[in-house]
Amino acid sequence: MAAELSVGLNKKPKTHWGKVFTRLILFFVIYSVMGWAWETLYCSISEGRYAARGFLYGPYCPVYGFGVLLILYIVHPYITKNKFILFLISSFVATVLEYFVGLNLEKVFHERLWDYSGYFLNIEGLVCLPVSVFWGVGCVIIVKYIHPKVEKAVDYLYAHFGYTLSLFIFIILITDTIYSILKSLK
Repeated sequence: MAAELSVGLNKKPKTHWGKVFTRLILFFVIYSVMGWAWETLYCSISEGRYAARGFLYGPYCPVYGFGVLLILYIVHPYITKNKFILFLISSFVATVLEYFVGLNLEKVFHERLWDYSGYFLNIEGLVCLPVSVFWGVGCVIIVKYIHPKVEKAVDYLYAHFGYTLSLFIFIILITDTIYSILKSLK
């Protein structure tokens, strides 16, 4: 009876949590893989040799996935028209995220995966102005040009695989994360 009453009182359409889960996981993985590819390419060219990047074993850097999700779900809904404000806030959010991820990697795992000590206006070598500008520009490009295409691809995947694909990917990510953490702590 209570369920019947709540259905009648609830005017909002029901959220399909399988679709929400699928979108979050697939967006996270897509942007984590894109970040890994970008960083691996950049570092490989800079170092003149192949330089696989990241803390985990798979071809993904979660900091990029989390960063883009923060921008897409927290920043972008409030800033839809002004690219400059999106740039500024995205630069700030991504830089704060990068700082705290770098700090925690050092404190917990005694690993430093990047060092901006030689860069202009760096803070403890964990963040710097040129990279912050890069984050801002990258986020504007992603939000305005890349994400609409990614969103269509994710909707297509959901229509064909439901949440099964994202559940499978989620299990792989969790397994990789646990394995990487345990291996790092030895």
